[in-house]
Amino acid sequence: MLAKSECVQWIIECGVMAAARLPSAATALDATEALLEGGVSVIEFSMTMPDALEAIQSVTAHMGGQVLVGVGTVLDPETARAAILNGAQFVVSATISAAVIEMAHRYGTAAIPGALSPTEVLTAYECGAELVKVFPAGNLGPDYIRAVLAPLCQVSLMVDGGVTLHNARDFIKAGAVALGVGRHLVDFRAVESGDYGRLTELARGFVTAVNEARAELGSAD
Repeated sequence: MLAKSECVQWIIECGVMAAARLPSAATALDATEALLEGGVSVIEFSMTMPDALEAIQSVTAHMGGQVLVGVGTVLDPETARAAILNGAQFVVSATISAAVIEMAHRYGTAAIPGALSPTEVLTAYECGAELVKVFPAGNLGPDYIRAVLAPLCQVSLMVDGGVTLHNARDFIKAGAVALGVGRHLVDFRAVESGDYGRLTELARGFVTAVNEARAELGSAD
């Protein structure tokens, strides 16, 4: 199992975390392989999907060295523990739960709670979160991320909720270290129909957006 810092570095280097809500665990391997082919090597399986723990266990067992597998939409420490025991290497929440963060850390697992206001971002950081997920970011836009980071520049922010190919570059340029992308990347209908090539195409698009934005930031320096 990777150390928390190694997991965070993996997420940041990839720049894109696929937030997967799949029809069933049976589609998890094919979906993950398609995303990986497009350059996305970080995936979290939401606890709102059927058999999420089975999906985590299956992908970790078959592709653990190639992809970083986590669990999403975690609301309580018991769920966090169950996912970690099934192979999850990071725990993502839509809100802040000190108990969930504590449980993740008890097992040496990275915690990524969700926050919205500057106060929530700081609270998550003070609870020991390795990354803080601004959610729902799409409703607020890149300028909000830039504004929050002005006084809280020590906090590593990723964005999730409403992240699209249209705004991906701007979120990175505003200071987000990574993007969490759900239905705009893990296309539910494409998975249902077996069109995994669509996931690969979308993954390439998001990875390209991140790399281009980072290159622009680098050239500006």
